[in-house]
Amino acid sequence: MRSLFIDLNHWIGLAQARVGHPLGARYRDAYDLLAGQVRNGDLMIPLAATHYQEVSDIGSLRQRADIALTMDRLSRYSALANRAVLLRHEVVSAVAAWRGLAAPPRPEAFGSGFRFVFQHPDGDILHPPRLDSQAPAMLALSGTARAVIHKVETLNGTGWTYFDRDADWPALDLVAGVVREGGEYAMLRGPSPSEVPGLRLAGYSPETWQQAVRTITAREQELAVRLASGEVKPGKLKDIIVGRLFIWELSTHLFAAQRMFGFDREELFVDGERVLGQLLEDMPTMQVEYALRWANWRNGSYTWKDNDIHDLAQLGPAVAYCDIVLTEKHAAAKLRAAHVDQRYRTVVVSRVEELVEHLTW
Repeated sequence: MRSLFIDLNHWIGLAQARVGHPLGARYRDAYDLLAGQVRNGDLMIPLAATHYQEVSDIGSLRQRADIALTMDRLSRYSALANRAVLLRHEVVSAVAAWRGLAAPPRPEAFGSGFRFVFQHPDGDILHPPRLDSQAPAMLALSGTARAVIHKVETLNGTGWTYFDRDADWPALDLVAGVVREGGEYAMLRGPSPSEVPGLRLAGYSPETWQQAVRTITAREQELAVRLASGEVKPGKLKDIIVGRLFIWELSTHLFAAQRMFGFDREELFVDGERVLGQLLEDMPTMQVEYALRWANWRNGSYTWKDNDIHDLAQLGPAVAYCDIVLTEKHAAAKLRAAHVDQRYRTVVVSRVEELVEHLTW
């Protein structure tokens, strides 16, 4: 089964095609093709953490619902592992190779549901509901599986229906399934305005994620300004990127590797650039992100945007672990120019017509 990662802007086009919006006309063939290949088990379209976060940034509940319903039908909640989980393994494996030691087994790159998406390398914080024990009580309370399905569909609203509502399954399986997928859809779509006050009392704060993205954007733009002014010389750019990656992206994971293998972190800097460069070469996610950063900063006049941070967060794991990536034109051009698509044998396309052509070869 092939895996396909889809950037949010293309998910919006697919959503427009699903609802019959004129702007979605060019995506209609793709939507039907993807739905058929997913149904036949030939294609998996995983969701990533950035999908949940970017959808949550959309103010309109109706627009969020249209996108989430489309993701519901095409992804079936297959999921790409959290970037931190994959990056932790890459760092540990790179350090193990440097030390001549055996690396631990690679974590599963693909799984199911938002709990898998948001799992953390230091331990899960979102535990699945005990549907095996809860389903009988729900069924007894409502009387029939159909009644439970109707209740969950009504509760979710915004047009969501249980994908397997007509399946010839035992009643308990139907109840467990509708509760599970109803929760998945609600998490993906995000809260309605009336739900927000109660959720805030429980700690809901999308502004935290948004501020984190703005902070990183400003940090990257600061270096772009220094490069453009000549304060930082382009010849030093490679060393600067490597240093920033180790400070901002890898330090936590290096501490974990240090605990695991018991080496002195100062050993990393004995031979400076050679050791750091060697470690980075063994980290697929970092290689993809390095290519994107290099292209932006080398430009000399590029202005960093929040969407660039989204690209970094999702395209590193997507290109490194998926078979096909459908992203926007600017990012696709940078990835192909750096040949990371060839390095990881990933098809990177930016037009939905290219995707259809590739999937129908």
